[in-house]
Amino acid sequence: MIDARIKKTPRAAPDKSGFPISFPPASGAIGRAMTEILTALINEDIDARFARLHAPFAVWSEVLGRRVEAPAGFVHDYESVPVIRGTSRRGGVIHDYLCRFDSDPIVTKKQAAQVYLEVMACRDGLPDRYSHLSSVSLWARRWIKYGVVRVWPGYFHRHKVAATYEEMSGAE
Repeated sequence: MIDARIKKTPRAAPDKSGFPISFPPASGAIGRAMTEILTALINEDIDARFARLHAPFAVWSEVLGRRVEAPAGFVHDYESVPVIRGTSRRGGVIHDYLCRFDSDPIVTKKQAAQVYLEVMACRDGLPDRYSHLSSVSLWARRWIKYGVVRVWPGYFHRHKVAATYEEMSGAE
């Protein structure tokens, strides 16, 4: 149980579009074919770069054909793509999780990038208020970011899922 002092600290990850962070989970995984954000993204910021999940964050991945869930306590940096950083926090968290050497499932760098792309597309496709020009901009942004995480050396398979803030920030 979370004590009252900590309960006030976590906050939902801010989102530039203002889209609600809570999505109703679909019932059962049988026959599911679409990417879906299953839980709210609830974080506790550690510093300006890193945050810790306060509750598990899960998506249904069409690419992997299964649920992917980052556990509570998971330390991540949202998105570390230097180009257009901070525009898809949900995609960044799942991508960071899949880039750990002991994630479930263990994936290739290409698969992790594909899941990042699909979560961005799912997230961008939810609101029905984008103009055609804005939709093209979102599409271009997704593909640029996908290309960067696909080739950027980064920290793919260098850390464990339970890596601490000190391990992730290099402070130890």
